[in-house]
Amino acid sequence: MTKHRAVFFSLIIISFLEVNSQVPLKWYFGQYAALDLSMSLTPLPFSGSQMNTPAGCAVSPDGKLYTNGEYVWGAGGLLNPPGSSLNGNMLSTQSAVIVDMYYADSILIFTTDAQGGNKGFNMHILSSKPVAGLNKILQQDIKLLNRSAEKIAVAQHCNKSSYWVITHGWNNDKFYAYHVGRKKIDTVPVVSQIGSIYTGNALNASGYMKASFQSDKIASVITGMGRVELFKFDYLSGNLSDPIYIENIPNAYGVEFDIHGNVLYVSSLSGKVYQFDVSNWNQSIINASKYTVVNDVALTGALQRNPVLDIIYLSKDNSNFLAAINLPYILGSGCNFVPNAVYLNGAKCEAGLPPVFPEHRVFKIGDLGCCLGDTTQFSLLNIANQFDSLFWDFGDTTTLNDTSTALTPNYVYPQRGNYEYQVIVYHCNSADTLRNVVFVETPPIVELGADTSVCESLGAQIIADLDGGAPDYCQWHDGIYSMSHPIIDTGLYWIKAENKCGIDYDSVIIKDIFPAPKFSLPNDTTLCAGDSLLLISPFDTTFTSIWNDSSYSSDLMIKEPSISFLTVVDSNNCSWKDDIIVEYDSFPNPNLGSDTIICIGKSIIFNGQYPGHQIWNNGSTSDNLTVNESGVYVVSVTNACGTNADSVTVTFEPCEQIIWVPNAFTPNGDLLNDVFKPYLENVNSYQLLIYNRFGQLLFTSNDIGKGWDGKFEGALVPVGVYVWKITFKDYLNVKYEKYGFVTLIL
Repeated sequence: MTKHRAVFFSLIIISFLEVNSQVPLKWYFGQYAALDLSMSLTPLPFSGSQMNTPAGCAVSPDGKLYTNGEYVWGAGGLLNPPGSSLNGNMLSTQSAVIVDMYYADSILIFTTDAQGGNKGFNMHILSSKPVAGLNKILQQDIKLLNRSAEKIAVAQHCNKSSYWVITHGWNNDKFYAYHVGRKKIDTVPVVSQIGSIYTGNALNASGYMKASFQSDKIASVITGMGRVELFKFDYLSGNLSDPIYIENIPNAYGVEFDIHGNVLYVSSLSGKVYQFDVSNWNQSIINASKYTVVNDVALTGALQRNPVLDIIYLSKDNSNFLAAINLPYILGSGCNFVPNAVYLNGAKCEAGLPPVFPEHRVFKIGDLGCCLGDTTQFSLLNIANQFDSLFWDFGDTTTLNDTSTALTPNYVYPQRGNYEYQVIVYHCNSADTLRNVVFVETPPIVELGADTSVCESLGAQIIADLDGGAPDYCQWHDGIYSMSHPIIDTGLYWIKAENKCGIDYDSVIIKDIFPAPKFSLPNDTTLCAGDSLLLISPFDTTFTSIWNDSSYSSDLMIKEPSISFLTVVDSNNCSWKDDIIVEYDSFPNPNLGSDTIICIGKSIIFNGQYPGHQIWNNGSTSDNLTVNESGVYVVSVTNACGTNADSVTVTFEPCEQIIWVPNAFTPNGDLLNDVFKPYLENVNSYQLLIYNRFGQLLFTSNDIGKGWDGKFEGALVPVGVYVWKITFKDYLNVKYEKYGFVTLIL
């Protein structure tokens, strides 16, 4: 064994510390759609959502609760008592947000009514500790405003540990910002009287309101006016100021900022998405920067940023896909719009997506590690954010002189190891303690052991033993990068281990490679019931033969299904091992079932239902046989133990059509009789048409399983009587038409 070691040192590390806010990584929205955003670069759909909402929705920060503003679901099911919905409205653009007050063990749900309705702006309090799998609703329908628009935005407070929940009144020009602290909420809002008066047309209550990622901007959409209003937001006081107006966006609806807060996206219900450069707070410049990202005819709804990646998703009404803006911080076509980016696995979008609270990434700590003897430099990432003072503790328990109040202090650690350091940031009338760990490294030490001889083996290898610092890589004499090296021949093997602090070498000589006592047991086989197999060791008693039952014998009798193996060891203590799989089979007994009668036009599939080689009386050798005409069908099955057959007689007869059509339905979202859907049996091609009393076609479907939800172009039609027409063919291809009336009741 030969040793050689080289040592060198890295330079400076800069460390940062990050404070993240609440971000739900599971979304529930639309028609039972659910996405997990934590598992990969592309969100993964999953099943289990119980919510079908046409617009507003919200998810709790931990992703365990979700709501449409009226009902709340958790892992254990529906939380609302029977007949006790929240005083919100799932038709509202932003029907709800959920805020977790960790220090008060409470969850707050804020809700809005649709179209500036009389339900107003309400707060509901839930326990954050589930009982029997359900979070208890402690108080509900605490009215904060008598009437509000369909908007709720959440911005982070300057102290990084509390939030502003912001809404807008109805029939006024006032924004209301409620401070949700660590342990309590201030129900007296900060009022900013600024911007447009929200009144008149009910669509003037619609449209999203969002805070920027940095919580320093607010964007509010007024759908009926075709207007977007931008404001600066003081996240210390809760006041809005310096309005900017973006005009001429017909049916404006969704809004979202990129992660930097410099690019704004606006969607419209008429299928368009616009981009604006808001990096300069100038109304003329912002309006002139308008770029059309999407110009489609399909109804589009919410825009929502992915909480993990800087990607903005777009909901498309009644679609199985979310669209995506993959590079939203890039102006123009480089923003990379993808129309069908995320598949919802059969579920569908509606107009809304759940809100994600803005994150502040003001203070960061992370480290690259350093070598023993190096100087480590610490710093805050964004010193432009105001703070009063800093206090650093570098985590060296061997001394009391490991603290500093400098902006970018330095420290030299005395020995190898992990050191937990912290900085206390005094700012915004509070103090944040931020912690992280720095690892002080030394050069690696690698050992290959003494020179030796080995046995021939498919897996024979030299394994390096490491001490000292962890290597960034280990490289062998022939260029292989690994902790181990296969033994190919006798001779010299050497390895180099290197990290940023130094290099170490070691070598070993393989003096001899002894041959292994190679052999093979018989091939895997299948026996019939009652058969046996005798296995015999191919070596005499000068070798040690060990069977799988730990017996030392020259043979082994097999009488049942098993995996049997033999290990042979020679005088050099070299060994070889082989195994055999023995399976058992029985005489085939195919079963096609009883003779049967089938409706003309349908078919039936038969299977011999027994393993083996199958052949049917029509010459087919498929496992399955599809039958669509009368006759006698025979299958013959052959395996290693013999051949056997079975038969079945199939008779096809005409069947009567069954048609039942309800005369009323109630699409009110109570999950009972919400869809008008006829029931039919024994029919072939099918079409359902729905007309209003003026003869206008409202709905059509060729899918027997799909009914009418009472909507036309995404909106619920008025209460009244509607005409239905059903066209179908029987299995003899005879065409029929039926008409009738259905009453829509709410």
